[in-house]
Amino acid sequence: MFSIAILTAAQLDHSDSDCFGCAILSYGIEGRVYATDGMLPLDVLIVPFKGDKCPMLVGKPKLFILQV
Repeated sequence: MFSIAILTAAQLDHSDSDCFGCAILSYGIEGRVYATDGMLPLDVLIVPFKGDKCPMLVGKPKLFILQV
């Protein structure tokens, strides 16, 4: 469920946005966060928003706030 939400957010039309922000409030250990899908590496959160996967956010700030 969690990874589906991240992929859905990455596929939205961000052309009118100035930046992207994502806040994750969960438990975790170094490099991983607990989600409804189980323990996920932080790359699962970040990679879908990189330029090759989400071209509408290229050149725009991306802010990830993790409280784990």
